[in-house]
Amino acid sequence: LRSPFLRLKLLICFFRYYINMAEDEAVADFLAREKEALAGLDDFEELHLVATTDCDDTTKNEENPAAPMTNGLPENEILQNTGSSTPAVLPPPQESENMIKWREEQKARLAAKDEKEEEEKAKWRELAETDLQEWYKNRQDHIEKVKKTNRMNDAEFLSGRDSEQPGQEWERITHLCDFNPKSCRSQKDVSRMRSMFLQLKANPKLKSEKTVNS
Repeated sequence: LRSPFLRLKLLICFFRYYINMAEDEAVADFLAREKEALAGLDDFEELHLVATTDCDDTTKNEENPAAPMTNGLPENEILQNTGSSTPAVLPPPQESENMIKWREEQKARLAAKDEKEEEEKAKWRELAETDLQEWYKNRQDHIEKVKKTNRMNDAEFLSGRDSEQPGQEWERITHLCDFNPKSCRSQKDVSRMRSMFLQLKANPKLKSEKTVNS
C-alpha cells in the first residue's frame, strides 16, 4: 500500500475496531507515532474524520449483519413500524368537484324518477279501479238480463204447456221438438217424423179426416 492516506485509513479502522474491546497501551503509542509521522500531510484532519466515520460504519455492519429484505425494506424496520402502538391512519381521499357535482345531479335525477313513478302508479291504480267497477257493473247487468229472459221463457213455456184450447195440441208438441236440419251420425234419422209433425201443425184436421174416411 503506497498511498499514506489509504494506509492511515486502514490502520485507524483496524485499531479502532479492537480498541473498544481492550485498551492496549502499545496500540495507543503506535497510533501516536503514526500521527506524528503524518503530521505534515495536508488535510490530515479531514482524512481522519472520514476514516473514523467509515470505520464506525464498518464496525456497526460487522456487529449487526445486514437484515433480510422484505418488499425492498429491512425486516427490522418493518417490525419496528408494525410494533408501534399507534399505527399511522391515512386521511380519506377527497373527492373532486366534478364527482361531487355528478353525485348531486344523480341524486336529483333519481328523486325525480321516483316521484314520476309514484304518480304513474297512482294513475294506473285509479284506472284499474275504474275498470274493475265498470266490469262488475256490466256483469251485474248481464246477469239481470239473463234472469229476466229466463223468467219470460219459463212463463211462456208454462202457459203453453197448461193451455187446453182445442186444435192446438200439435202446435204445443212442435214447440217441444227440435227442427234443426243438422243431425249427428250417432242419432237416428227422424226427418220423416219431423215433416209429419210440421204437416199436422199446419193442418191439424188432416188426421181426423183420414180417420173418418177410413
